[in-house]
Amino acid sequence: MTPNHCEPNSLRHRTPLPALDSHGIAEHMERLDGWQLDDIRLVKNYHFDDAVLALDFVNRVGAEAEARNHHPHVHWWKRDVRVELWTHKSNGLTTRDFEFAAWCDPGNRD
Repeated sequence: MTPNHCEPNSLRHRTPLPALDSHGIAEHMERLDGWQLDDIRLVKNYHFDDAVLALDFVNRVGAEAEARNHHPHVHWWKRDVRVELWTHKSNGLTTRDFEFAAWCDPGNRD
């Protein structure tokens, strides 16, 4: 999957992607490992061996969010990180959420 990057002043940034319907969500969910649906959000909990590794992951997610101009909710507590994705402007899940979710998993970053 190629990330859907957008620049702050681009038309894409002003015009949200359409939210996926239940069929589209189900198709994309099949490609993810360990992600769950929570209402209109994609959610996954990560556990790390220590707080430094967890914080490193949080920082990498933040850098990728800036690069994609697509910002998840990230909750960090000691060795645990929870990532929540949804597209606010679309009030639901879009392909960009699933692309970011796939990036978050080990082996897909960088």
